[in-house]
Amino acid sequence: MGVAFLDGPVHAAADTKIEVAVALIYDVDYSVLQPDVEFEVLEGGRRVAAGRVIQSFEDDRDWRTVVH
Repeated sequence: MGVAFLDGPVHAAADTKIEVAVALIYDVDYSVLQPDVEFEVLEGGRRVAAGRVIQSFEDDRDWRTVVH
């Protein structure tokens, strides 16, 4: 499940809680990502972050053109 970060801090210290907005970029079923679901962000096989879904919403912007 690929994501593109749309909004939030560019850098965060380890063990710091932050809030970000992401675009779900692949044509796969993301229906499991409902509010209160916990997830991990992986780069290759390495865990680089973990979080919890707070809210989901539709946004018609093209994630490739969003500048943050």
